[in-house]
Amino acid sequence: MEEKDVLNNVLSLTKNMCEILFHGNIESSNKTVEKVFNNALNDYLTLQKEIFNLMKEKEYYTLEEVNESKIEKTRLKHENTNLC
Repeated sequence: MEEKDVLNNVLSLTKNMCEILFHGNIESSNKTVEKVFNNALNDYLTLQKEIFNLMKEKEYYTLEEVNESKIEKTRLKHENTNLC
């Protein structure tokens, strides 16, 4: 198995773990349990970012350059979704 495949799998597993810990956090029955989930979630989010940055550095994961007008158009499109 290629290094890229291994890192891709590790990144996917880490993202899945973040999702599990997030749900554990929001569904916690008490503050102590919530804190444990929250701390673990923060650790996994940091790990996920480190894996992503490594993959980007090795050019396994490339980002598309987007101009400001496209960003602004997307922001305006979603601005009135009333999520908050």
